[in-house]
Amino acid sequence: MDFKNLTNEIIFFIKSSALIYVFISFIIGFIINYAGHKVYKWAIFLSGMIPGALIGVAIGGLMDFSQTGIVFTAIFSSFAGGSLAIFLTNISIILLGSFASVILAAAMGAQEPVVILIAAVVGGGVSLALYNIAIIVSTSVIGSALLMLTTINIIAIVKTGHPELWPGDIFSYFIRLVKHGVSGNGIQGIYNVAIRDLISFSIFCITGIIVQVNLNKILKLKKPNNKTETETEETIDSTERIKSIAS
Repeated sequence: MDFKNLTNEIIFFIKSSALIYVFISFIIGFIINYAGHKVYKWAIFLSGMIPGALIGVAIGGLMDFSQTGIVFTAIFSSFAGGSLAIFLTNISIILLGSFASVILAAAMGAQEPVVILIAAVVGGGVSLALYNIAIIVSTSVIGSALLMLTTINIIAIVKTGHPELWPGDIFSYFIRLVKHGVSGNGIQGIYNVAIRDLISFSIFCITGIIVQVNLNKILKLKKPNNKTETETEETIDSTERIKSIAS
């Protein structure tokens, strides 16, 4: 099979599988846009689990544990490695912010140890907060771009039966803008399409940031107050007893 036939086969496969990869692109964009910070944390945790598990297996082998003991050691070490990875990541960000704040305070003439200590603590806290904000904003931007491109493809599939853009390809999006300009609408046509896409991108991005900032509150389940329920049941029982005695 020559290169031309191979290219045609790939294009035909993509067009015939349009709904599949558009759906996958939508799912990936949705997760990144609305839960990117959580996904990032889990990625760090998983990256620490692998070496942690390997270390656990090595320790279990050196201590002549049984196979069951080695498995439990590997599981414990993997969770410990994941937790350590997150901890070290946060510590590195805090130390970086503290170090930068100390240098800035010293450059501004601060010499008192208390002032330098306060600058280090404040700088570490601010850097960690900005770090988390940066993750939320960046993942929302990436996820919103994927959702915007997916929306364009969904509209194109409804109208023409095949997607207008390659999956996740920003260059094909710019080619799309040029086509709208060449088709006779000129700069005004490019402007209209770009503004429309920018509106959808902004909606996805803003909602993504809002959801990620409040995700812990959204996922927090309201725990039933067992004590209150018990007291209520006791009150009802007492009331029924009083009524029975009075009657």
